[in-house]
Amino acid sequence: MPESNNIHETHDDDEEIDLCFFTGVVLDDSNNGCDEVTYRRDSAVDWCSDTMSFGYRTDTDEISYTTDLVDGQELVHYCGDCCGHFHYALFNEDTDRCNSCDENYNNCYRCDTEVHCDYSYHDDDGDPYCEDCWSEHDQNPDNQEQSSRAIQSYSYKPNPVFGWVVESQLVRGLSVPRTVINEPMFGFELETNARDRDRVAEASTFLVQESPEEYLYNKDDATISGFEIVTHPFTLEAHKMLLPREAISALSSQYSLSSWSSVGGLGAGLHVHISKKSFAGASHQYKFQMFHYRNADTIKKFAGRDSDRWATFRRTTDPTDYGYDNYAEICKGNRSQNNRYSALNFQNRNTIELRYFRGSLKPETVLGVLEFCHSVHAYTKLLTAKEVANGHLAWGSYKMWLSEQSYEFLPSVMATRCV
Repeated sequence: MPESNNIHETHDDDEEIDLCFFTGVVLDDSNNGCDEVTYRRDSAVDWCSDTMSFGYRTDTDEISYTTDLVDGQELVHYCGDCCGHFHYALFNEDTDRCNSCDENYNNCYRCDTEVHCDYSYHDDDGDPYCEDCWSEHDQNPDNQEQSSRAIQSYSYKPNPVFGWVVESQLVRGLSVPRTVINEPMFGFELETNARDRDRVAEASTFLVQESPEEYLYNKDDATISGFEIVTHPFTLEAHKMLLPREAISALSSQYSLSSWSSVGGLGAGLHVHISKKSFAGASHQYKFQMFHYRNADTIKKFAGRDSDRWATFRRTTDPTDYGYDNYAEICKGNRSQNNRYSALNFQNRNTIELRYFRGSLKPETVLGVLEFCHSVHAYTKLLTAKEVANGHLAWGSYKMWLSEQSYEFLPSVMATRCV
């Protein structure tokens, strides 16, 4: 069995616990009475599918830390941003955050206020701004004359509007309790096709008028004959509250639009973006993507399509390629993904994009897909390293956990697609 590439803590009773190699997160809660911590640094690591651990190719820098070196301070600290516990060497006490979360913050170019990258705005030079300063900035597109087109251009990208549900009330912007700020945010892109091209602009105008303000907009896309519906990032509960269900259904019944079934046999997809900030470190992202690749055949059946061109699950052993074997380094941020047309696209700065779903103009199916994304995010966050090693990334284990949850639309979609 290969040597573990995690941080180890050894106790007086010889009980050993692991801290995640990616983030330093404590993998169990037996961290009292710690005498010594060993942190091995090695950028050349291999993933072992049998043990879910990381083994060395070579033995490199090994550094031992003792309690004397930290003046009696606790060896493990809590990060309020990602709700993880971290070894002190991976924690910034000045900001009270882990090093990974620290990298997500910038200082506003105008007022020097610290702002998270998910909520910062950037001008043409890449300088970050907080929300207040951006509202006064000359390059803010909201301060410029906007096009009155029913369908925006493919490059159109307005400032994101975030939404949560707090005590059954919709809350937009950043003034939300800390208890919900780290909930996963979902934005989706739903492609449509048109049997009657003359009514496309009319259909787009209808959908925007029938939708809540600052919830969605429509864009051109050369790969489809209709338009692409794009939502702002909201929590699952907010989407269930705001999704204009009757209007989306009417696109098909009144305006001859479709999504998957289309003229010429061309399909259309549904892409879901999940906020990277909501993941509990790189280890959570890694378990999330491993769940997908371990269950690729079943997930493609649930998704309703298998597109190697636009959303490939293809695995590769080529170290320069975008495939399965490189996701450990991608999750840690040490390398970039080469192909954005993977089933899971990590190239976006703030989100992970799930590109593999078949499009649908049935609002219950769209909400079921969002619930699926939410459920896999929640399930993989709960799994410990030991549970992963014992096979709990399998679809059957996920379905057993899912049977105890209270999702509204997901069970019906799963039953329809026989998964």
